[in-house]
Amino acid sequence: MGRPADPAIGRALREAAEETLATRGYSELKVDRLVRQVGTTRAAFHRRYQSIDHLALEILMARFGGRKAEPTGSLLGDLIAIQVKGFRMFTDPTFARSVLGILAVTQGDLEIREHYRLGFVAPRREVIRGAITAAVERGELAREPEDTEYICDLLIGPLFARLLLPTTNELDEDFARRTAETVYRELTSGG
Repeated sequence: MGRPADPAIGRALREAAEETLATRGYSELKVDRLVRQVGTTRAAFHRRYQSIDHLALEILMARFGGRKAEPTGSLLGDLIAIQVKGFRMFTDPTFARSVLGILAVTQGDLEIREHYRLGFVAPRREVIRGAITAAVERGELAREPEDTEYICDLLIGPLFARLLLPTTNELDEDFARRTAETVYRELTSGG
C-alpha cells in the first residue's frame, strides 16, 4: 500500500510545469527536467500524473477551462465579452505557448482529445449558444441561426489564426471586438 502521496510534491510539480509552459513552452515540458527541478523522482511524478500531457492539460483546464463571460444584456455586448475573454486566454503566455503542443497531442491521444473538447471547446460553444438563445428570448433575434457551430467557428477561428499564423497582424483587444461585431452583423442581417 505504501505511504500517502505528499500533496506538496504535486503542487511543486504543477508550479514548475506552469512556469515552464509560460516561459519556455510546451516542447520544453519534460518529466526528467521537472522531477530534477522539484527534487523528486519519476515514480513520484507518475503516481500523480499519467503523462506530461495530462499534467499540461490539467494546468490549462485549471487556468482557463469552464470560465464564462458575464452576460451583458445585449447580443453585441455578450459577443464582445466572449471575444475579449477569448483574447485574454489566447494571449496569456501559458496558453499561447502551450496550445500547439496540446493540439498536436489531441491528434494521437483520444483521452486527451476528449478532455480538451469537454474542457475547452464545448463550454465556449455552449456560452455562445447561450448568448444567442438569450438574444432570441429578448427579441433581438427573430430566431436562432440554423448552424450555431458556424457562428462558433466565426468567433474562435480568427483568434486562432492571429495566434498561430506567422503574420504581422497582432491579436489585440480591438481585433477581438471587431470579430464580435462582424459576427453580430452576420446574426442580425436577416439573411
